[in-house]
Amino acid sequence: MKMYNNILSFYITTCLSIAIIISVISASHLQFFQLTTWLHFGLWTFIIVLIRIVIHYFESKKIEKRLLSSVEFAVLIILPFPLFCLLQLLSLFISNIFNYDFKTSFQNRDHLKVAIVIISGLCAASVYSYVQGLIDFLSFARTLAIIPTAFIFVLMKLFLLTTFLSIEQNIPFNNVNTLNSNVLLVELLMIGFGALVGGIYLLDPSLILILIIPILLLKKLLNSEEKLAYIDGKTGLYNYRFFDENINKHFLQAVKRKEQLSIIFADMDYLRHINNKYGHVNGDKALQSVAKIIMESIENHIAVRFGGEEFVLVISKLPKQEVITLAEQIRKKVERAKITLDNGKKIHVTISVGVASFPDDANSINQLIFYADKAVYMAKNKGRNIVCHYEKRKT
Repeated sequence: MKMYNNILSFYITTCLSIAIIISVISASHLQFFQLTTWLHFGLWTFIIVLIRIVIHYFESKKIEKRLLSSVEFAVLIILPFPLFCLLQLLSLFISNIFNYDFKTSFQNRDHLKVAIVIISGLCAASVYSYVQGLIDFLSFARTLAIIPTAFIFVLMKLFLLTTFLSIEQNIPFNNVNTLNSNVLLVELLMIGFGALVGGIYLLDPSLILILIIPILLLKKLLNSEEKLAYIDGKTGLYNYRFFDENINKHFLQAVKRKEQLSIIFADMDYLRHINNKYGHVNGDKALQSVAKIIMESIENHIAVRFGGEEFVLVISKLPKQEVITLAEQIRKKVERAKITLDNGKKIHVTISVGVASFPDDANSINQLIFYADKAVYMAKNKGRNIVCHYEKRKT
């Protein structure tokens, strides 16, 4: 665990360092831009700050994040690259001030996401300039150059994000949810929309108003797609991507409202043995049985299939002792449940459970996740099929 945390820290630091170097080098060209270019910069900074604030305050934020991705690509087309870098940094700084979470922005990974956008933007802008130079003799060279630029921007962003999630989840690169063909298709669709916005704005900035209706229609279209992108296909629970994009928001709300927030890690015991002995179809049945029990037990709380045989529950507002009681109730229900296999045989499964709470055990979301994970390993080391909760050592 410590090794993977070190690798993850190194990866994040590397991305941030590269983005800072790119931004510093680009900043040397800022004095060469005309007043009208700076006015365009001010307008798009305002738009992106507004979207970031909406993302922070509204529950249904996945669609807004996709629209943010569209707008970022539009800005990459509209503004010179040095201003694109400055806009990313400035919009993050201003939105964090408005959202009152400037001090915790490293915890909620906003800096990493901006770094990924800047790095991807540099690669895409380089391709844009190169392709446009090759086909400059064509009247529509600028428009044609946008196509490979969009592909590079999407692929680079997904590569950097997938690498991050692969290290964080400790799973193979090709098993990360971001490589799903549906995710790639939606990302390309949104970047294509961003290219349309950028192209229309360059043609005539006043025409941007006509895009309001298509934006509203696109948002409605993506409403159903949004739900599918964050649901695990086998269990019907939320997937890791949903957890990754929402956990910081729930933690910040708990801090702001001075409420309890608990994480429950639940690992199925010996799922691999079931897969090897009875086949993966029956293994999936066992997985689905546990997921159903969890879903029926948590009411308004959040249940996530973290990956493989791992589940995560995010419990808000309940005191730690009540969370431990809830975890024990789920453990007992799973232990008593009978799972009917394809051959008619009935088997039982068990889970090992770990619990950690804020503010009792942890002061940050990273600590909270780490201590809950540590607690579930304690449960495994004690023989499995028990609930363990993290306790601070008394000095």
